[in-house]
Amino acid sequence: MRTGRLVVLTLCALSPLACGQDSTHSIAGPAEELSVSASGIPGRGSLSAFAFGAVRTTQANTSDDYSFTATRDRDGTVQGTFEWTTRYNGETYHGTGRVTCLNVIDNVALMAGVFEQTDAIWIPPTQQYVVWSVQDMGNKKKSPDDLASLMYPSVTAEQAEVYCASSFLPMTPIDEGDVEVWGRNVQSLNANGVDD
Repeated sequence: MRTGRLVVLTLCALSPLACGQDSTHSIAGPAEELSVSASGIPGRGSLSAFAFGAVRTTQANTSDDYSFTATRDRDGTVQGTFEWTTRYNGETYHGTGRVTCLNVIDNVALMAGVFEQTDAIWIPPTQQYVVWSVQDMGNKKKSPDDLASLMYPSVTAEQAEVYCASSFLPMTPIDEGDVEVWGRNVQSLNANGVDD
């Protein structure tokens, strides 16, 4: 976790009205702040998992800025949205979409989504899905930085489903931002999705 403005980011994420923000989330350009809001996430009582955050991460010659909110209800219904900007070899691409899968294992969230808009013309129509992973390392002063993968676009719906079930992507400490991950132990829920 990053300190300073990240503390403000976290407080604003938990209570956006206190920071004068509306209930939207966004990732800004390189000179702007990363911001995220959790005001659309209902109380934990109705959920089996949630993840939200804003991330700037760099691996090799690729830099991704992305934000996301994702929830999974006890009945298995997944809802959420994401925004993505990537810079690769001097080119910049953007995309937005909806989250289609959320799997929380401990403090790691595996997610998949489908693009609703993108200017990445290299993504084929049959591969409009994207996958990514984040790891919440805590919010204590001495907590290490949260971890995140790049977002991996250009996968099929079937590949996204398989990934989200149990595959982990390479994650590195984030350059900037914060993630929050929470989930009930799925094995402790009965067949109706209710705590035993």
